[in-house]
Amino acid sequence: MVRYSRKQLSHLGLMFLTGAATLLSFQGVAKTTPQDHPAFDPMPGAVIKHYDSVDYEVATLILSKPYEKNDRAYADETLDLEGKLTHIHYVLPEKYSSLQTFRNYQKLAERQGMDVLYTCERTCYRGNLGDFDELIQNHRGVYLNGSKEIQYFAAQKGNLYLSLFVNVMNQRTHVWQFVVESGEVNDDLLSPMAYELQASGSIDLYGIYFDSGKSTLKAESSTELAELAEVLQQFPDLNIEIIGHTDSNGSSSANQKLSLKRAQAVRKQLNVQHAVASNRLEAEGLGESMPVADNSTKEGRAQNRRVEIVAINPEVLSPSTAIVHQDSIPNSAETIPEDKEVEGNEFDELVENVEKASKLGNALKSFF
Repeated sequence: MVRYSRKQLSHLGLMFLTGAATLLSFQGVAKTTPQDHPAFDPMPGAVIKHYDSVDYEVATLILSKPYEKNDRAYADETLDLEGKLTHIHYVLPEKYSSLQTFRNYQKLAERQGMDVLYTCERTCYRGNLGDFDELIQNHRGVYLNGSKEIQYFAAQKGNLYLSLFVNVMNQRTHVWQFVVESGEVNDDLLSPMAYELQASGSIDLYGIYFDSGKSTLKAESSTELAELAEVLQQFPDLNIEIIGHTDSNGSSSANQKLSLKRAQAVRKQLNVQHAVASNRLEAEGLGESMPVADNSTKEGRAQNRRVEIVAINPEVLSPSTAIVHQDSIPNSAETIPEDKEVEGNEFDELVENVEKASKLGNALKSFF
């Protein structure tokens, strides 16, 4: 059973309130710097409107004409790929038509020596581009929109795949470029300590040593403390609670004070020796109140004397890139206004979300 500390519960509550406040925000823009993919030059004057890149994800290429059913896009032939996935949404200068843009990208793929897997000329699909979310496995929630002059092609060279939509919104040509570099997943990114924190939210450390009845760290504690510090450095958004535990020898009051001092000693060591910011580290002492073994035996008492590390926000420990909401960042001084095209079900969903947010806001008032 996973236990949540007071700090974790507080963090969960903050996440709930934040989620209620951002129901209407766009999703799917990662903490990455927008840049053109090195394998594909953009059209002259193209501006990056949305960008997302992740080391490993799944994506689907369309290999037959897509069709609409129940506001979703389907295709009878597809190709599933896994590997590094880069999505770039370009907005082009007004002088470039969608057809001219599409032809240029076809020529670019040809110059790169790519094999064309499938081409679908305009208008390839008459619904909204957002209908393709499930078909292409848009797990990252990247922004797709527009229903005019949709064109599509997919091409391959070795392990490099290009999946490309071109369409028109607000009299501007848009390019929606997905590049997949297929390959094996690196599934060894998390250390055992980080993996346990991610999986269960906490870990008991038995490699941190103190003399009996004292709170001064012994030298042999350095190895486990260094491993913990490495996790904190690898995941700079991770905050932890350090909880001291003792066996039942001595009074409960003295054990509580001792456990707190030991937790504070660990906190100080991480801060001073390993440069971990103190505001990421909380210390608490629970004394003998939460045993994990029988205090009547020597072995049981040894198990109860421990330092517990609780991840206050374990969600940041994912080896894949964390998905956060962030405004799109153009790669030039040109400012592109937000796209206005919202059709059919998208508008209904927007209204429904507004109503949900309003009801949630009224409900939250009762807590204050």
